[in-house]
Amino acid sequence: MRHFRELLQEPVHTARGTFVKIAHSDVVELLALAGFDFVIIDMEHAPLGLAEVHQLIGAARGAGIPPLVRVPELDDVVIARVLDSGAHGVLVPHIQTREDAERLVRAARLPPDGNRGYGPTVRAGGWGSDVPRYRRLDRQAALIPQIECSLGVQNAAQIAAVPGIDHLFLGMADLAASTGLDPSDPAFAQLLATVADAAASGNMPLGTAIGAVPETTLPEALTACRFWAISNDAGLLLHGSRSALAEEEFVQHEDGHPVPPTHP
Repeated sequence: MRHFRELLQEPVHTARGTFVKIAHSDVVELLALAGFDFVIIDMEHAPLGLAEVHQLIGAARGAGIPPLVRVPELDDVVIARVLDSGAHGVLVPHIQTREDAERLVRAARLPPDGNRGYGPTVRAGGWGSDVPRYRRLDRQAALIPQIECSLGVQNAAQIAAVPGIDHLFLGMADLAASTGLDPSDPAFAQLLATVADAAASGNMPLGTAIGAVPETTLPEALTACRFWAISNDAGLLLHGSRSALAEEEFVQHEDGHPVPPTHP
């Protein structure tokens, strides 16, 4: 299995992932079979506990698909636990300042670079059998601040300049909600461009989330994105189910009886 970082080293390929909200390992296996490049296990907007996340990380690794975890907040303990469980990185919401980014690095990195507790008898260390891998995964872990408010945008360049931060993620829905701007507003596009410029100046990949149905046009700043989170497992299930029921053979007459298929 390639590490998440390796996905972003291919210059002509935009890595495509999705959020996982459903606490079942089969979902991760299906997403891998569908061809997603990575998954983001979502603790912020789904009722997933550490034990469930541990199982989903294991399923992703078994299916050969890199797992990230979106933690619910900037929480040192949760960040350390999911990295010990073998996550390839963490997506951390509501990073607003350089100090937030510095705390993220300290929480995620082992000494001497951070203050994460050292304990290689976990999955990331092969349950104690592979201490070098434990150290290697620590250095490889992607630490991804999610920028989703005007203060975060204002400080994007400072956040990107923190040693150990080498990805940025645009939380567009929260940014629109927190600023009150419509996504079509030129002022909103300027906010996106500010974050995109910070990522470009730091020579780091930029990511964001989009819906299951691609937009006809995206803001110009988002053309620089190197990784996409496309909808989520529950949304994809809903979208696929509605699409299936909309097929001609499933359309019903007003009396409730199905229309016979018109194709052989």
